[in-house]
Amino acid sequence: MNRLAKNLSQAERVARAVVGVVFLFIGLSPSLSPAWSTIMLVLAAFVLITAAVSYCPLYTLFNFSTERSKTNSPE
Repeated sequence: MNRLAKNLSQAERVARAVVGVVFLFIGLSPSLSPAWSTIMLVLAAFVLITAAVSYCPLYTLFNFSTERSKTNSPE
């Protein structure tokens, strides 16, 4: 069993990358308190890493996937 099997579709990866960049800019904003800035930067890192590797550990916990199975695709 491959524990790090892809579970994110291409569309979701793009959406996560966009959201991650937004979180990054918000986290780097000087108007935020240090606590909120840290929270936003941690969220940005999580979202950007999951987009980069096409794997979300939270999806695995709930046995969920947006990636199409290659075995079920029509040929």
